[in-house]
Order: sequence, then C-alpha cells, then structure tokens
Amino acid sequence: MAPTTTVSQRKLIKRKAPRGFLKRVFKRRKPHLRLTTDSDLLVHLNCLLFVHRLAEESRANACENKCGVIKKDHVLAAAKTYLLLFVGATPTLYPGEQKGVIISRAHSI
Repeated sequence: MAPTTTVSQRKLIKRKAPRGFLKRVFKRRKPHLRLTTDSDLLVHLNCLLFVHRLAEESRANACENKCGVIKKDHVLAAAKTYLLLFVGATPTLYPGEQKGVIISRAHSI
C-alpha cells in the first residue's frame, strides 16, 4: 500500500519555544556574548510578532487586490514595507513602480 501524501489533522503542534536550538545558535555565532537566561525567549517572541505582523499585512494586501488567497507578491510587498520600517527608512513610491511595491533607494530589497 502506498503512503498517503496528506497530513493528519491530529498532528500535535509544539507549544514551546526551541530554547536549546536558539542558545546553540547564539553560542556558535557570538561566543563572547553574555546573555541573560530569558534572552532566547525574547528573540523567539520577536520572531513570532514579526511573522504575525507580516501575515496581517499580507492579508490586507490580498484583500486590497480582491484576491481570496495570499500569494507570494502580497507577502513580498508586506515584507518590504515592514523591513523598511524596522531599518528606519521612510517607504516612498517612486515613479514607474507598481502600486503596493514600496522600495527605498537607499535600501533596495
């Protein structure tokens, strides 16, 4: 009998942060840093918040384009907007660029 390609709906989702993995990555990249015990949780929380904001903005872009499915273009446009806001550049729309695709001349993505 061939294995099925569908994923079971009963598969459990991990509810805990991957603390060991994050600590190991920190130690490999920056071994000289002295971090508090909860710094890995703060990094994990920051990543979750970024993904949540990216999903909200992508959904808004999809609704704006009257599309029922979030596509790659919607996510890329949202990522460009948010990454520019995190860098501190003001997102502007230059002549000749598509509406919804925001690129700064200083930080082109």
